[in-house]
Amino acid sequence: MTRSAWVGAAGLALAAVWLAAASSASADILILDSNVPRIKRGTNLSDNDRLRVPAGKSVMIMRPSGETQEVTGPYDRLVRDIAAGETISETFRNMRQQLESEASGGAIGGTRAIPK
Repeated sequence: MTRSAWVGAAGLALAAVWLAAASSASADILILDSNVPRIKRGTNLSDNDRLRVPAGKSVMIMRPSGETQEVTGPYDRLVRDIAAGETISETFRNMRQQLESEASGGAIGGTRAIPK
């Protein structure tokens, strides 16, 4: 292999590592359910957002790993501290897409024709 081929291969490997790190660097969480008036179902909280749950209230979140967790108040933490180091799972991506579809009025599921 020539020197330029080695440099090219090393560059591709470095780019792959960077892309993998970038996709797992986000520490977003999804709100699946909430009885806190200002935190709505379907909200996507990102790294620098704070999750503040007052005493007597709770929210159900999905972590990037796809794990769900009930958070009860009093609670106040940065999202990046809640989900530090977790890689975004396919479950998380699918749920985020579903919640975005619900928020935009999209239908979930399908319909079948009634047989004659």
